[in-house]
Amino acid sequence: MRKKLEPGLLKLAVMAICLVAAILTNSCARKPAKSQIDANAYAQELSQWQRKRWADLKSETGWLTLVGLFWLKEGENKFGSDGANEIVIPKLAAHAGSFRLEKNVVDSMQVRQVSPLMESRSIRLN
Repeated sequence: MRKKLEPGLLKLAVMAICLVAAILTNSCARKPAKSQIDANAYAQELSQWQRKRWADLKSETGWLTLVGLFWLKEGENKFGSDGANEIVIPKLAAHAGSFRLEKNVVDSMQVRQVSPLMESRSIRLN
């Protein structure tokens, strides 16, 4: 047996359905706001940032500066400006530090001349 809704409750349900339909129709018909960003100014600012970033990366202290390519041997590999080191880098102290390579992993790095750009971490070589 089906129960009939009371007239007041039926009227309230119809009004709620109409309200939801009006909200959905209104929200779908809305036009997006115009962009407040000037495309030319943005492109110019981006280009300027890219030029500065490339200059920073290629500078003497940038990430792209390569001071040499040295193959590490198993065990301790000393580096510095002294010719007795396995890795000779002229701008460093005579005995700046060493890397320890074991089973293709640099597992320790002792640095005597600390640079703010230098981090000590383990590196796996492939």
